[in-house]
Amino acid sequence: MLAGNIEQTPDYRKARTTALRVLQDNYVLRPPVIPREMAESYGLRVEVMELPSDLMRVAGLIDFSQSKIFINSADRYERQAFTIAHELGHFLMHKEFFEKHPERYKVLVRMPLGAENDPIEQEANAFAAELLVPLKMISRYRQFATEDDLAQLFAVSPEVIRYRLQFAGSTSVFA
Repeated sequence: MLAGNIEQTPDYRKARTTALRVLQDNYVLRPPVIPREMAESYGLRVEVMELPSDLMRVAGLIDFSQSKIFINSADRYERQAFTIAHELGHFLMHKEFFEKHPERYKVLVRMPLGAENDPIEQEANAFAAELLVPLKMISRYRQFATEDDLAQLFAVSPEVIRYRLQFAGSTSVFA
């Protein structure tokens, strides 16, 4: 749990449990998951905007004091959805920590999925992955749909689908 300090390893169980609670609270039973609607249901406003050229590597960020998520308009819809879900994960799992330690907050930069080493960022990524492509949902479709079909159905990138399929049916920390 986040208190005065942060865990050294990501708590994937917490990320998954939180994402599943959000899906349940928002009555989401099948894809696609619309993270903007979920963020708004928790009182967050989402603003898609053009970022200055010096911030073009930034996918998004959250302003806890204004309850706003800012998203880079240069990104494709699928990337924007992941960024909204990631920042919603921070809001639900890490808000108190970041309010006490604002210097620890990192904006979400564009990088390959899974490339982040910070445990807080890994938790937010795991939350976003479970929120957008819940393992229970993808398990229903993976036997008869291609990766491209699944990406379209879940409104995410094929990269996210490949990442989630690695964990579907496994006994890993994500399952």
